[in-house]
Amino acid sequence: MGLTIERMKYADEMSLSYSGFNELRECIAKVAGVVQPPTVKQAYQLTKEERHSPFIELLNHYDCEGYLNSGECENLMEDFEKYDSDFEKQFPDKYEDYQRLKELIEDTYNDSGVISFR
Repeated sequence: MGLTIERMKYADEMSLSYSGFNELRECIAKVAGVVQPPTVKQAYQLTKEERHSPFIELLNHYDCEGYLNSGECENLMEDFEKYDSDFEKQFPDKYEDYQRLKELIEDTYNDSGVISFR
């Protein structure tokens, strides 16, 4: 059993184990200098500045349910672009997953779609 991240209405998805997805998010957080709160409840107690940290929509998202809309994907697109080369240098073994997730997010934004986590 694992996590599937899919663009709604499209046959476009990526699959990772839950631990693989969490490792990817940990790498993203390290590259962006974001300290992840240990629980989702604590994520809602972040300061206004912390809520606007890079990748915040992805880093504080449940890993087994829910959606990201095109507005959230727009914010994430900017972050993926900004940190792309740093991620590739620091985590070359995870870069393919980073690129695939980035692609899903960009396509979702461009199509005004929704990404589903299941």
